[in-house]
Order: sequence, then C-alpha cells, then structure tokens
Amino acid sequence: SFVIEAMKLLIDDLKDAETLEDDQFGLDDLKDVLKDAERRAAATQIENADTLTLDEMTSANIKLLWKQPNVKALFNETSKLSLNGPCAHFFDSLDRISSPTYEPTDQDNLMRRRTT
Repeated sequence: SFVIEAMKLLIDDLKDAETLEDDQFGLDDLKDVLKDAERRAAATQIENADTLTLDEMTSANIKLLWKQPNVKALFNETSKLSLNGPCAHFFDSLDRISSPTYEPTDQDNLMRRRTT
C-alpha cells in the first residue's frame, strides 16, 4: 500500500530531524514527535510492516502519527517536492480503506493514479 510507504518516508524524515544539531530549518517540533514512547512504538511497527497489507494495527499506528500536526506539516512540506499529495486523502480515510470489505471508490481510484 502506498499509504504505508508514504508514512515510512515521513518516519524517515522525522528520524532525520532528530539528528540535526541546530534548528535552522524550524524542525525542533518535529524532533519531539518520536520522543513520545507510544508514537515511537507506532513508528517502529510501521517501519516493520508489510507494505502490501494495511492491517488494523498498522492503520491504527498511521492514524496515531497522522493526528500529529507536525507530521501533517512535514507531509505538506515534502509533498511540494514529490507526488505524495494524494496520500493525504488515504491517510484521512484509514478506517474505510483498512476495512476487510474495502471497495475503492471512484475518488480512491483517481487519487491512486500517479503522474508518469
């Protein structure tokens, strides 16, 4: 699932922010996201998740991180540099798309298309 892949990229960016010495890029708030034990455990589970299956635990952990305003801000910044913009639609729809009975809507199908 590209939702899992996109969150893994965000987690990598969060970890990169933790290693910066100064705050020349305004990343101090990002450094705090993974200091929380629950969010760090969620990030670890997502990093180890099978990217093909959006199971209940992975979905819950993505939702936990996606609720963080700093994660959304990071996403918005990184989406300017890449084509991950449609992922926000899926992050906001995790309950629906992680359901075992999930059937993609027309909007889902349009949002999944990637520009080539």
